[in-house]
Amino acid sequence: MAVQRVTSEWKGRVDYLDAEWTKRLQDSEEKATLAIAKVKAEMHNALEDKELEIQNIRTKYKQLESQGSDSQHQIDELKSTIEALENEKSDMVLKLSEAKQQGVKAIREDEERKRKEIVEEMERKRAEDQRNYEQKLEDELKKQVRLYW
Repeated sequence: MAVQRVTSEWKGRVDYLDAEWTKRLQDSEEKATLAIAKVKAEMHNALEDKELEIQNIRTKYKQLESQGSDSQHQIDELKSTIEALENEKSDMVLKLSEAKQQGVKAIREDEERKRKEIVEEMERKRAEDQRNYEQKLEDELKKQVRLYW
């Protein structure tokens, strides 16, 4: 009877710890996901701004071209500006991709580290609970033996 009570008590404690660590891990994952989403949104906004800038220069280029402007210098300058902006845009896309990969890697590493910490904590707690359980069981058995003698 006492053994069952002690077993039930320790099972409740282990279940509580398991639920608590699971919630902590989920909260951490949510924070990391939100941080990555924010960075991605900022990068996408920057890409949209760059695309708008490119479109404006192309429009200006077409206007000059359609006006029959003999200002080849302006046209060449706009072409080189468009090319430079296209290169910047390509670099930004590449950096965004790299940032996404690094973010995912960082989250995975953090989750793995936390998982290991949780496992270690649970194992430590389980060993401690086992020692306590065995001690209580031993004490209870000694008590029962004394009652019979």
